[in-house]
Amino acid sequence: MKSITKKLPILLILTILLSCTTDSNFQQSVFKFDRDVLAAAEHDNNIRILTGYVGIQPNSLGELVVRYADKNDREYVDQLFILQGVNRSLRVIETQAQLIISDGNMLIKTADDIIYIMVDDYRGELLKKLPQNFKINEEAVGYGLANWEIRAYDIENTEENFNGAPIAAFNSHEVGKSKDMGAPDCEETCDSGGTGSTSCSISGCSASCSEGYHACCQYGSPNTCGCCENS
Repeated sequence: MKSITKKLPILLILTILLSCTTDSNFQQSVFKFDRDVLAAAEHDNNIRILTGYVGIQPNSLGELVVRYADKNDREYVDQLFILQGVNRSLRVIETQAQLIISDGNMLIKTADDIIYIMVDDYRGELLKKLPQNFKINEEAVGYGLANWEIRAYDIENTEENFNGAPIAAFNSHEVGKSKDMGAPDCEETCDSGGTGSTSCSISGCSASCSEGYHACCQYGSPNTCGCCENS
């Protein structure tokens, strides 16, 4: 009986340590940006910092899809980003990461690399706001960067949806193929943005665009955001 009693505190300590493993991995992991970089980002109201799981993969349209999932549940998709007109394809990535996001710019820090994703006309804008004490390993440039707040579970053939659209559309990385999958209808009127606008934003999504294109956000099921070529 005494031996069992003595073991109880040890078992309790082990249980507490194991329960904290996931959170401590995020607190101490090498995929985080240095403190001075984060401090500079936190003082800018136009910059967002996200920490969790990131997946990077091209879709069938040659766009670059960046999927961000919450650190406590990697199947729960919080944000989705699409880089249109990407100049090169990046290797497929699925890993823990930290993101620093500003208009038309995104820095992704993994355990091994720093990846810079940007709209051509916004090139370098985010870097000007941060200490230059890191090396960018890969970069991708496009004419437009759209962002959706998904906030739904990314499960194959699920009945879950985001703003009325099946989440399966995003599983197949077909976002941007049609209005039903997130891209605006460039033949219709834009509810936000339009000719001459380089950015737009409505509930659930936003877009930043380069010269030669205009940002277009439209209400619908779901709301859609992206860049349309100027006529």
